[in-house]
Amino acid sequence: MGEEFLRRFLLHVLPDREKALALCRQVLPGPPARKVSKIDWRQQFESLTGIDPSRCEACGQKALR
Repeated sequence: MGEEFLRRFLLHVLPDREKALALCRQVLPGPPARKVSKIDWRQQFESLTGIDPSRCEACGQKALR
């Protein structure tokens, strides 16, 4: 019951997303933002640091799970 109240309340408070998005695209200069691909934290960590977090720091072997 409380969830339904909040859902209905937010319909009145939050702006219409499609209209707001269209307005933002008109106002902001430049091309639209590109979509960011989702990679897991291990791949991101390795791309930023060059360190493979799944390898043992001491011997370089794949870490045990």
